[in-house]
Amino acid sequence: HISRHFSCAINKAMEPVRNHSFVVLLEDDMIVGWDFGALFYKMAQFWSSGNNAESLFCVSAWNDNGMKNRVSKKQKYSLFFNDFFPGLGWMISKEIWQNELRDYWPDGVKRNA
Repeated sequence: HISRHFSCAINKAMEPVRNHSFVVLLEDDMIVGWDFGALFYKMAQFWSSGNNAESLFCVSAWNDNGMKNRVSKKQKYSLFFNDFFPGLGWMISKEIWQNELRDYWPDGVKRNA
């Protein structure tokens, strides 16, 4: 019941005593690139800046389009917005967790229909 593990980890990270503004969640077998930390650091800054940040739901390190034949050699640094939620390596803000996700997060308990 991975949803319970995610919920517990996010709640712990967002406790008032810890006072974190963001939490990054990684699958245990994900191999991150050299720029992983910089991506999340810069995106946290962007998210905190208020510059259209309200349009963000999460920041993801997973890129389905990261294959060599789909990456532009001319445009080394770019970000893409999409409407699906990849769950391999992602970051959410405290506001998103507290205001939009926490109360609706699945508890991972199977129920008979």
